[in-house]
Amino acid sequence: PALQDLAKALEAAFAEALAFFRQTREVYQQLHGDGGDPRRRARIEKNLALALLNTGQLTTCIGHFDAALRHLGRPLTTSPTWAYLGFAGNLSLLLAQLYLNLGRRRQVADWDQERMASEILFNRSRAEITSDPTRLFFESVAALRHFNEIDARQVEQSSAIYASAAGMFCYSGISFPIGKRIMQQARALVQQGNVQQEFTCASMEFIIRYLEGDWADGHVVDANLLDAALHHGQLWDANTYLGLYSDRLLRQGRFDEARAVLRRLETMRDDYGYSFAGTNRDGMTAILLAEERNLDPALDAAIRYREQVAEAPLKVLAIGTQAKIEVLRGDLDAAATTLQEAEEIMSRSRELPPWHVSAAATAGLLLALQRLRHAGAGERRRCARELRRCLRR
Repeated sequence: PALQDLAKALEAAFAEALAFFRQTREVYQQLHGDGGDPRRRARIEKNLALALLNTGQLTTCIGHFDAALRHLGRPLTTSPTWAYLGFAGNLSLLLAQLYLNLGRRRQVADWDQERMASEILFNRSRAEITSDPTRLFFESVAALRHFNEIDARQVEQSSAIYASAAGMFCYSGISFPIGKRIMQQARALVQQGNVQQEFTCASMEFIIRYLEGDWADGHVVDANLLDAALHHGQLWDANTYLGLYSDRLLRQGRFDEARAVLRRLETMRDDYGYSFAGTNRDGMTAILLAEERNLDPALDAAIRYREQVAEAPLKVLAIGTQAKIEVLRGDLDAAATTLQEAEEIMSRSRELPPWHVSAAATAGLLLALQRLRHAGAGERRRCARELRRCLRR
């Protein structure tokens, strides 16, 4: 009962903070219109965005982070052409900085503003990782190039920004060598005894190894460091790490250990009032049950997870998981219909992360194999073509 009361209190506190910052923004707008102090307006937008982020409203918070940066004189590039040109230039400069030690150094006129902008960039990247990963990759490259031009040690979030950028190079499938090189810079910026920096780098190191296929237990984050990170409020980081750690365990067939990790997500949902951890737990539970071939509960969990997520990558992950379960249950027509929904999402979305897309790709491959297995003589050639198409994805 005490833990339940605490969870309710935390959930109420998150809701109260969100209502307060929304009201603050409305009052300031009424008093000053489009005027007022730009830095104060930036702080108001930042606080509102953080409150939205902490309640799992990932897509909604991005616009407020953007507004905060505009008030600090860092507007978003709206032209796709200029965005791609800017990315090409930033990537070229970044590679020159990483491998040739080239690039100019510049002085920072206002470190307080620089630190606020860095905090906004870092927290916006957390929301974009599932809401708009393509944009996040572009922005990570620009932020990294920018940090290489200043004394990054003056910014508390610098190691986390480097670590996140390293993760994006690997998460997107662009380049593991570049990601690892950036990760070296992230570790060099960690201040000894800073729990938040240490956990961000340790968890990102695990994620990079996980994505690379190095599943040795030596990369698992120390349990004491994880507890300390939760104590310091790193709910988003811990949620991401625990979700992928449980995925690694269940795909290794270590189901009991995976369930223990999922219970940590339950604790974050129930004791910390962090509902997004509960959503993550539901998705991983569906995959765990499918791997155990406990298919009816798995299908229920996959549908429940699908109903909870709105971002395109998470939708594709949920739909792909549901389709795989339907194939395993022998319901091939239902699986084909489900996969068509994933195809529609992917066709209207920008590039989605390979990790999320792999769920739909795997389900499609299993479906093609089953259809070929059960095809009559007249259908074998068509089914074989479909299987080859799936293998080429």
